[in-house]
Amino acid sequence: MSTRLTRFLLLAALLAVPLAGPALAQNSASLTLYPPDLSQFPQISAYLDVRDGQGLFVPGLQGENFTLLEDGQEFGGAAVTEARPGAELVVAVNPGQSFAIRDGEGVSRYEQVSGAILAWASQQAASPGDRLSLVTPDGLLVNHTIDAAAWQSAWQTFTPATDIIAPELEVLSQALDLASDPLPEPHMGRAVLLITPVVSNAAAGAIPAFIERANALGIRVHVWLVDSAVLFETSSALALRDLTAATGGQLLLFSGDTALQLPQLYELFESSRRIYQLSYRSRLTTAGSHSLAVRVVADQVNGATEPLFFDLALQPPAPTFLSPPGQIVRFIPEGERIATENLQPTAHDFEILIEFPDTINRVITRSALYVNGELAAENTAPPFEHFTIDLTRYEDSLSLALVAEVEDELGLVGRSIETPVSLTVRRPDTSLSAMLARNAGVVAAVAVVSAGALFLLVLVLGGRIRPRPISDSTRPRPATNDPVTQPVRAIEEAPAAPQPPGAFQRLTARLTAPRLRWPQRPAPAAAPFAYLVRIDEAGEPIGDGVFSIVNREVAFGADPAQATLPLEDPAVEPLHARLWRDEQGQFTLSDNDSVAGTWLNYSPVTRVGSKLEHGDLVHIGRVGFRFSFSTPPRTRKATVTKVSNGSKEAVE
Repeated sequence: MSTRLTRFLLLAALLAVPLAGPALAQNSASLTLYPPDLSQFPQISAYLDVRDGQGLFVPGLQGENFTLLEDGQEFGGAAVTEARPGAELVVAVNPGQSFAIRDGEGVSRYEQVSGAILAWASQQAASPGDRLSLVTPDGLLVNHTIDAAAWQSAWQTFTPATDIIAPELEVLSQALDLASDPLPEPHMGRAVLLITPVVSNAAAGAIPAFIERANALGIRVHVWLVDSAVLFETSSALALRDLTAATGGQLLLFSGDTALQLPQLYELFESSRRIYQLSYRSRLTTAGSHSLAVRVVADQVNGATEPLFFDLALQPPAPTFLSPPGQIVRFIPEGERIATENLQPTAHDFEILIEFPDTINRVITRSALYVNGELAAENTAPPFEHFTIDLTRYEDSLSLALVAEVEDELGLVGRSIETPVSLTVRRPDTSLSAMLARNAGVVAAVAVVSAGALFLLVLVLGGRIRPRPISDSTRPRPATNDPVTQPVRAIEEAPAAPQPPGAFQRLTARLTAPRLRWPQRPAPAAAPFAYLVRIDEAGEPIGDGVFSIVNREVAFGADPAQATLPLEDPAVEPLHARLWRDEQGQFTLSDNDSVAGTWLNYSPVTRVGSKLEHGDLVHIGRVGFRFSFSTPPRTRKATVTKVSNGSKEAVE
């Protein structure tokens, strides 16, 4: 056998192995777990990259191949999906003299490499999720494009310089920068294909720094070494082999021998496009730092990831009342019988908004409404945001303190802040004056009838009217039309002329005459509860503008039909405000949602109302009053209690 033939056989054996697949890769499988997505907690999803000993993606794994370790506790049942989010692919061309060497048919090594590159680019339509970039010594020709045709055109316009014997690795540094840019989709792969001849020893010395940088960014570096076969075992070539092995890439060797098949670049990048997505229901119920790891057991891989730590900021759900009323008024409708069971309304609805301060939405399992510390309504099924409370239990006015409580599927309980609501129970005034006012028509009719009867009695007693005796009214009258039954008048003598009464007769007639004795003095009026004194803008009284408050309620307004105290002022509405007195003698002033407002000591008054004190200034719009009790309250004298040697002594 000749020396030339022996050399050819050795060269063919050297080239056959690397072109059938990756030349060198990692000696064991690799598992990469990415930070979990907690936005749908307690449902957690995470991405896991599974690679075999050659750095290729391991497909076909099922849920039974995965075991989850949450804070060290093992469990299965995760839903596993093989996802294909695409990849960030950067091709970096680092030309040199070896690219210009031609084979026996006159085809250069670069032309053969270019043919394989263009064939790969034509297949990219099957991977629309990839982003493509092209870096050359001339600069960045294509930057993050999804248009494979545009990338292919840019490649065809590039003409490599073939006068460099041993190039440096500036294009690799630029490619790593480009591949580390933010991704449009999470968990896309990142890969760089470096097409280069054997580099200089100085460039090879910088390769460990490139390895550290690529691993920190999660970038796989594939190297297509295009040079003479005798250089594939040099220190520079071995350094490039270490680069691919350390970053999970592959080393491709090509010396220009047309008898050997060029690599399938589409399959080379396919591993960077695929990843597993795991989804499971977490067992965590507390906030703080937690860990997650995944164990994979299959034919091609057997191992576990390192624990990945993450913070879980769990907070209880936060309920909030939506537009709670400031006041609820219960009253007996007009025309209804005055009884407690006729108070309306009998119930009231409340709505709440449930939010999650930790932004982790969860299922609500229970909601409750407490009124003054007592459970008033509870929901154990949707809708959890609605409550209806029974008002029939409240027969007197009081203040209600509302608190909403919700519980989520993790057992975390949140409560709202205390919301006050004033409940006012308005009963009709049962005093005589109020009853007369409500039955004015009936009272008027009775008064007219009584006055007529009294007048008739006066006439009778005064002798103006003499009623006929009952015996006369029952005596039968003779028919006046029958001449037979007509009485025959006897002829009588003319009566003697009446004699004038004497003095004694006149005196007895005067003494026996009936007389009516009317009340000489009217009954005293009820004393007022308080007074409202009209004042001007300076706070001084206006003339005799004093209004006595004798009823339990006073209505202010411009409409005399609605107001008991009519006020003539443009700022006063038909029914502007109310003033009422409770059972304890305390007066309360409330506004009727007027535009000009109602003011107490220059502070606005709401529908809920404000308590009045002796001497307070009241303004109905622009009309001012000074409020005063008919009997001013006594000012209590302050006392100081002196404590010494365990005994107390009051000191004025």
